[in-house]
Amino acid sequence: MSENFNSQNSQSYRDNLAESLRDKRDLEGGKDLAKEQLEMEKDTVDYKRAKIQHKEDNLVLRQSEKEQEERIEKKKENVKSSGLEWAPEQWNSTVSLVHIKERIMELNKNLKEGEKPWRLPTKAELLAEFKKTPSTLVNFMETYYWTSDANPINMDEMYVIAPLNGGFVSTADTGNVNIARACLVR
Repeated sequence: MSENFNSQNSQSYRDNLAESLRDKRDLEGGKDLAKEQLEMEKDTVDYKRAKIQHKEDNLVLRQSEKEQEERIEKKKENVKSSGLEWAPEQWNSTVSLVHIKERIMELNKNLKEGEKPWRLPTKAELLAEFKKTPSTLVNFMETYYWTSDANPINMDEMYVIAPLNGGFVSTADTGNVNIARACLVR
């Protein structure tokens, strides 16, 4: 086998070995033949590499499971600190308010019983988050974010806030395409 023995090679080797051992077991007196083949395989370089790779893959899997558990715990702490759950999904670029509303409707279609619906944060919620140094919930970019609050003077405008200096407030026409980023809460 080549020096480039990776997870895929390891899995393929293990699958082929398992299939070969199953085929032998299905034959009359095959259990003994399968046992002999397995014992012979244990001495091969491929078997040893596959075993090491399998252990490494399991270690990576356990680490990613641990990281996921840590993210869940952090999420619980974040909800406790602000009373809000901030969506893990953030837009990597600016989006239109129309697109945001479509995405919110899509996310809210499959809510489990008792789950709060996703929504844009209010102006006050977003300002409070921006005033935390640094934000414990979201990695905000230095750009504007949509809020759910309309400008009371011009209802065709929504408040947008940039995280500069704890929150710089402005307004944007709801018809403007891709004027601000979005983050969702519930």
